[in-house]
Amino acid sequence: MSEQISAFQIDHLMIGAAELAGGCTWLTEKMGASASPGGRHPGQGTVNALLGLSQQCYLEVIAPDPDLAELAGLARSLKALSEPLMRTFAVRCSGFDGLIPLLRDNGFDYSRQVMSRQTPKGEQLSWELLFVEDHPFGLQMPFFIDWQDSVHPCADLVPSGALKRLIVRLDHNLDRYRKFVSDLGLPLRVESGAPGLTADIETPGGRAQL
Repeated sequence: MSEQISAFQIDHLMIGAAELAGGCTWLTEKMGASASPGGRHPGQGTVNALLGLSQQCYLEVIAPDPDLAELAGLARSLKALSEPLMRTFAVRCSGFDGLIPLLRDNGFDYSRQVMSRQTPKGEQLSWELLFVEDHPFGLQMPFFIDWQDSVHPCADLVPSGALKRLIVRLDHNLDRYRKFVSDLGLPLRVESGAPGLTADIETPGGRAQL
């Protein structure tokens, strides 16, 4: 079990924005570097741009697809944002066999979804997501990603910094959350406060906070 737990790593931090250009501008102002175009998520109504970090981690700006007249689900909630914000984060693992028992041990259910997109180079990426259900932690609960046979997006990204600390703030059930992330072996700092996420990132120009 210890080998499975050690395989869980922070894959990317998701920054939500009402429109992609505005989210990218916000990120550039914070990081001193520009995100690269990602692509469209078919069937999801969203587009993204990526900014690489070290250790196969990256920042994702995600926004509604401007070419769609009708939005639903995630795209609709992003459109309602008044300003960009750190929305949630993804944890990378190779398959979910080691994760599902941990979810059950912690009293959580789950759902799975296969997604894909085409890169600007025309390459097809596909991956599977696992979303934790029946929990009280909102967007502070990470989702999980298995890149399967796809090349990781960081392969095409030059690192623009290093994630030094990810702080999760919760106003209830801190001990339950701490136990779960400890079972996963994730290096998170969990604090009491208004629910939210803060990332401290070391960049060539100094420390950035998102």
